[in-house]
Amino acid sequence: MKIMMKRLLTVVLALAMVFAMAACGQNSEQTQGTPTPVDTPDVNTDVKAVELTADLTAEEPDPEKVDEYFDAIWDNQDSGSQVRIASFELFKKLAGEDVSKAENTLISPLSFMVAMGMLENGTQGDSLEEIEKAFGIDIGDFNDWYDAWYKLIKTTSGDALNIANSVWYRNDGSGLKVEDGFLSKMALLYRAKAYSAAFDDSTAADMNNWVKDNTDGMIDKIVDSLNKDDQMMLINATCFEGQWFQDYEGDQITENETFTREDGSEDKVVMLHSLESENTFYSTDLFTGTKKAYKNGFQIVFLLPNEGKTVAEVIDSLSGEDFSSFGESSMVADVELTIPEFSFDYEAKDAISALNEMGIHTVFDDEKADLSPMAHMETGENLYVSKIIHKTHIELDREGTKAAAVTGIGIANATAIMENVPKVELRLDRPFIFAICDSNTNIPVFLGTVQGIN
Repeated sequence: MKIMMKRLLTVVLALAMVFAMAACGQNSEQTQGTPTPVDTPDVNTDVKAVELTADLTAEEPDPEKVDEYFDAIWDNQDSGSQVRIASFELFKKLAGEDVSKAENTLISPLSFMVAMGMLENGTQGDSLEEIEKAFGIDIGDFNDWYDAWYKLIKTTSGDALNIANSVWYRNDGSGLKVEDGFLSKMALLYRAKAYSAAFDDSTAADMNNWVKDNTDGMIDKIVDSLNKDDQMMLINATCFEGQWFQDYEGDQITENETFTREDGSEDKVVMLHSLESENTFYSTDLFTGTKKAYKNGFQIVFLLPNEGKTVAEVIDSLSGEDFSSFGESSMVADVELTIPEFSFDYEAKDAISALNEMGIHTVFDDEKADLSPMAHMETGENLYVSKIIHKTHIELDREGTKAAAVTGIGIANATAIMENVPKVELRLDRPFIFAICDSNTNIPVFLGTVQGIN
């Protein structure tokens, strides 16, 4: 049988943080410099990276150093634990309102925190301290952890996860001065490219093309336009692509099955059936769950609320610490797993308000924000964070690799030894929670809920 090799699961997130001048009388009267023209909107060939960062190269992950990267992750395990805790708390704040409305949701907490890390490296005083307190991790510790995690992922998972960062800033003579030290730090710590641009319509097109290029075309726009007060933009784009460790075929795929929403309405769906031999199975007073492997060092965790409980009730009942540690109470079982094919887009509606609830205020205040380690206005206006844009896309379907499925079936010898492995069933035919994590550290790169299919 010919093996169909196509995208099984692609998750995309683009996160941007835009800095604007504080509104004040002289803004409207300020003489604007002549914008530097951009010949075409192709960011790859026509937007010039700042020369300072063009010559700076971060250490590329080396497969020969994978043991060293594992050691670094171990040395930073407290930071990794805090990232897992903060990831769930961030999800509750960013998507909680939509979860309560029984809507499909998806964020990339890892990518969000990377973008916030870029911001933190350009802040000081209360602007920095509030972010560090909200996420529970010092920016220096986060920088060290992220560098180690990035190198480990790139050497153990290949191209499964693409993370790209960029810094854009206005060069039209309006008075913005970007600090060289900030651009150097972004290049060395976050592998971010810096773009000096006119911040006109052609720059918006360049940004959108950069996002499209770095999300495999799944998100084609991050901004509609840029206004006269927009001075800088930090953009993070994250794209995941994984193929199932075991392939689905034949009677493992059934059409016209029923997915029942919390309000009792029904969707007709395609269901995928598999036997996950000697797999992890979770069972608590809130949910049951399991995980399913990709062949590239990642796994997806499914959590199904117990009968009588809603997705929102489960999420509200869990803290970040609970989410980080629930896997410790699990057992090994042969799991008969049924999951629906699904796809959807999501956009966080008010990320700034969510961060306000986490105690982050000053960086959004046009008078109190302190972004001086990043940049300043020579004309005297203050810089502050004016908006956050957060978009995601996911597709989950049946495709995978048949060769990997044979490897999975070959566990028969181990099963014969463990005679008491129970068989359980997990059927996701009603709303559930899911998280895509790397298998080495269990960091949730993507976290979401499915409450309806169509």
